[in-house]
Parts: sequence; structure tokens; C-alpha cells
Amino acid sequence: MDPLVVEDDQAQGLMGSVRRAVRTRVATPTTTSPPPPSTEPPLPEQPPSTEIQRIVRVNLGGVKTCYLMMTRAGVDRSGKAIVTFGIDPDGKVSNAKIDAPSFTGTVLPGCVMGQVQRWAFPRSQKGGGSVSYPFVFVSG
Repeated sequence: MDPLVVEDDQAQGLMGSVRRAVRTRVATPTTTSPPPPSTEPPLPEQPPSTEIQRIVRVNLGGVKTCYLMMTRAGVDRSGKAIVTFGIDPDGKVSNAKIDAPSFTGTVLPGCVMGQVQRWAFPRSQKGGGSVSYPFVFVSG
């Protein structure tokens, strides 16, 4: 394509003040292909109760360590602590609470809560609802 010549009303060429445009290519939009289908199985609606129990059992050592720390500090008590918590869809513990009246004023409730809040459960679509788990501590 030849450059367009623009003249003034006196028929003098204005090409001296007109610069030739650089041709640029307009990128044509490319179509993106859909992502490949996921090879991962779909997430369960809730984590299986057997898996929740397994995770709690795997982490009992940390809870036991809390009790041993308390007894080594000279506090020798027996009793029950009930931990209640939720499991978010990403597997993290939420809304953790502990009912441990036998251990009021000791390090045990705070230590156990710290342990529970670090637990990781399998991911799921809706999470695990509310879970209550009793721990019985016996001095001896």
C-alpha cells in the first residue's frame, strides 16, 4: 500500500511534515483450550470419621506430652478433658474449645488446645462439622 499524500489548499504537498506510520500487526486473539480434566478424585463431602479418628490417634503423643509437662511441674491430677472443634473444608481446625474442669489453673488446657489447632485433616467439600473428643488423664 502506498503512503497517502496530503496536500494543502495551495496544492503543496505536506508530506514533509507527515511521517509515515509504522505498520504494526494486530494480534489476533488466540483461543485457549480448556484445562485438561483433573486426574484427582473429587473431594468427599465430609472427611470420613475413620480418618478423623486416625488423625486424633496419630496426634495423641502431643496431648500426652502436655499431661507429662503438667505432672513434671508438680501438678498431679486425674480427670477428663473434652475437646470440641470444627474441621474446615481445607482440613484446618476451627472453633476449638476445651472443657477440662479438673485441670483449671494448670497448663494442660492451653497446651492441649495448641496441639489440636495444629492438626490437619483431609480436605473435603463441606468440612467436618463439629467433633468432640474426650481425653482421660490418669495420674499414677
